[in-house]
Amino acid sequence: MEVIMQDNQREELAYFAGLFDGEGTIGINSRYSPKWQGKMRQTDPGYAPYVRIGMNDEKSILSVYEFFKVGHYYPEKSYKGYRAMHRWDCRDQGGVRYVLNCLLPYLRLKKPQAILALKFLDECTRPEGVRIGTPFDELTVKKRWDMYLEMKVLNGIDISEYSPAETKRIGRPKSIRDASYSPNSQVTVRGEVEVPLPPYGSVSES
Repeated sequence: MEVIMQDNQREELAYFAGLFDGEGTIGINSRYSPKWQGKMRQTDPGYAPYVRIGMNDEKSILSVYEFFKVGHYYPEKSYKGYRAMHRWDCRDQGGVRYVLNCLLPYLRLKKPQAILALKFLDECTRPEGVRIGTPFDELTVKKRWDMYLEMKVLNGIDISEYSPAETKRIGRPKSIRDASYSPNSQVTVRGEVEVPLPPYGSVSES
């Protein structure tokens, strides 16, 4: 999908791509949880690509929200005198596709994640008009799982002997981490908590 932009918009997109390369996240989320299982009456993890970014600079995050006109902007409270974080994220399938197609020509560090997320949207989601809950075929089930894990690797998560409760980031040098960091930490660099997910094959995809 080619997005036609004017020159001034291209300049803004190049700026936003730089922000995402440094401070943003492009990933594939899983909504697997006992609560979600009970609500949906199924064990489908509900994989979904997402984009998000968080910074102390309110103006920069608001400019992302106002430019793309999709997703959600939300400021966080300031604690103990620290500057408040301002965040924007988008999880809507159409919105994610639009944002990634706009950013793709300008991304550098996170271009592989953007390409993978777009591939997931093209190959691993239900076609328009197909009812949510309709089971995927076996090949698509495996492809969804493989892309989910591949995205984790691209985002610096060690998936050897994969158990989400034990994953850890390997991307940033130790020197810029908190002094209390240890290799066995269960919290990711950006403070993300991994959602427990059973091994492939132990749940049904739908």
